[in-house]
Amino acid sequence: MISSGNLLAYQLYRSTSDRTAGSPTWGTTIGTNTYAGTATGSQQTVPVYGEVPTGQTLTPGSYSDTVTITVTF
Repeated sequence: MISSGNLLAYQLYRSTSDRTAGSPTWGTTIGTNTYAGTATGSQQTVPVYGEVPTGQTLTPGSYSDTVTITVTF
């Protein structure tokens, strides 16, 4: 997200239908904007969808960010 002091706004969603419906982005309210699953003892993949809004004035370059997750069980 930071490249030479420049910021790029973005949102993360649980599904493409959440994005198009204007549903809440990922958050911390269990049952509302979190992911629910059942542990299987094996590795599981959880898809995350992102969107970068238009209309941002940006400096060309490489942008990156770190997203932290919390697993509650």
